[in-house]
Amino acid sequence: MIVEYDRFLHQHNLHINTIFTHHKQIRRYINLAIKLDMFDSNKNPYKKFSPKQVKTERTVLTQGEVTQLEQLSFSKDEFYLELIRDMFLFSCYTGLRFADVRSVKWENIEQNEKGGYVLKIMAQKTGKQLILPLYKLYGDKPTNIVEKYSFGAMAPSTHLFYEYSNQYYNRTLKVLAERADIHKALTSHVARHTFATHLAGKVPIHILKAMLQHSDLATTMIYVHLSNNLINDALDGVDW
Repeated sequence: MIVEYDRFLHQHNLHINTIFTHHKQIRRYINLAIKLDMFDSNKNPYKKFSPKQVKTERTVLTQGEVTQLEQLSFSKDEFYLELIRDMFLFSCYTGLRFADVRSVKWENIEQNEKGGYVLKIMAQKTGKQLILPLYKLYGDKPTNIVEKYSFGAMAPSTHLFYEYSNQYYNRTLKVLAERADIHKALTSHVARHTFATHLAGKVPIHILKAMLQHSDLATTMIYVHLSNNLINDALDGVDW
């Protein structure tokens, strides 16, 4: 059945990593059923079948491209573009996943004794508490976004931003990329990759791992390599 399912997915021209993800979900529930003694472990079809996966290049924005997004201006009728731009930038500044950015509530943002904003949330993917001192990130730029939406009609009543769907969010990012003259495929993941890559050369690897809430250090190391590549690319453009 699993082989037939795999063939079915391939017939629909899905990317090999998308197919891998579908198998991953099924395997998760099979393993859960085994754990609950509802399924015989000897009959696990994934013992004899291993779905394939390929490495993909992570898209990362340069600091200059982040600045291009920051400098975009919008008319009053384009408030939704401005809001999604700020959501994306907030993720670039904090490394938050899209699901966490859209779910940030005002109650998650506190001020310490020095008046600096601190974000305290339960990350949806890991279920672990994440505490980020916003006033120490990206030269206080996350704080500027928080204060921007603290007042006025654009501020939602309970959430810092709006709970857009990931599909609508990604579609709108393509519009923003064109406006900012950025020739890269912007998605919600790009912001987190950008944060991790830029920070990789500035903090110890174990600190970066904790901030990204990675369970595996090897995953964090990917961003160290990406950071080195950015440095190499930048040096290639220097006229000595």
